[in-house]
Amino acid sequence: FFFQAEDGIRDAQESRGLGDVYKRQNAEYMGNKQMPFEQESIFDYLQEGGKAFKFWQKVENPEEVFPCEEDLARLESYLGTDKTLLNPLKRYFFRLSGVTLLRYKDQNSPTPKYVCQSLEFVRIKQVKPPDHIIDTFPYGLTFTCYKQSFSLYFEELTTFNTWLCSLRKICIQTNFHQNFSAKVELGRGAFSHVYLGIKNVNLQEYAIKAIPKQRVLSSEGGVDALMNEISIHQRMQHPNIATLHEVYE
Repeated sequence: FFFQAEDGIRDAQESRGLGDVYKRQNAEYMGNKQMPFEQESIFDYLQEGGKAFKFWQKVENPEEVFPCEEDLARLESYLGTDKTLLNPLKRYFFRLSGVTLLRYKDQNSPTPKYVCQSLEFVRIKQVKPPDHIIDTFPYGLTFTCYKQSFSLYFEELTTFNTWLCSLRKICIQTNFHQNFSAKVELGRGAFSHVYLGIKNVNLQEYAIKAIPKQRVLSSEGGVDALMNEISIHQRMQHPNIATLHEVYE
């Protein structure tokens, strides 16, 4: 899936240079909730109570079991928040359990102290770590939802890539034009166009379903239906059903 600002897939330069007409259209759909166009997510505006959203919740029941993927070892990392410039980074250990991210006080803690219950519809972006830790943790990822964010920093490229591979199946990415090239339109429907796409790193072919944001936002219940479609598709694994590999906005 690729959620874009208008019909058709434009090249990277054109997509970064959206004109004022698209900003005005977007402001009309958002009403009074106006932000710079490039920062908006259609998923942030759907749900009520965004101001009360918190990434991390304290684990109330220490006996609760969180099964973790075997290939994702407990990760030592620095945790940064959207107030990182005001507060020092702290070192924790993390594990991924399905769509849930677990946070441990130290390597020997048997149970997590905090949990991020769902990474679904959370946006991830590769970032440069702060200067004072970049020599130790040279790779970083920022997680953003409801205009709140936190970052994790990684020691090794192999560990970073392993985690990124798993997170790509859950989270929403933002760097579509860095990863894919759209070649030709295969078909279109009422709400989307489907393109033949090439993944730039290995030239593998994919079908890309491109959905204009304005069309979804202008339809009553459009974002709800879209989130439901993505959630169902992410869980389905069947030889006769197309697999959803990644989602971009």
